[in-house]
Amino acid sequence: MDLREQLASERTFLAWVRTCISIMAFGFVVARFDWVLHRSTSTTGTWIGALLTATGGLFALLAALRHWRHAHHPVAPRSQTGLAVTAGGLVALSAVLLTAYLLAHRLNV
Repeated sequence: MDLREQLASERTFLAWVRTCISIMAFGFVVARFDWVLHRSTSTTGTWIGALLTATGGLFALLAALRHWRHAHHPVAPRSQTGLAVTAGGLVALSAVLLTAYLLAHRLNV
């Protein structure tokens, strides 16, 4: 794998992470608007928001794993992918924490 392929892989990974963060933010907004607009016992918006947040985290984790495997292909030279995979893992961890917050806050209200 030459330098252009390696840089293209990095750009693709960063695009996936950016998309995952957007999905998580949209899930948070859906859940918060459900709390603001429907102050009743309906939890549909909360569950949809939590599902979107968890989906964004899952996609971030899958993107990090795919990037790690692509960077450590037997033909590819060893590259510095630790920081990129750590970023994907942190996005996935924040998705878990945000999902837990959304569910715990709504179920306790």
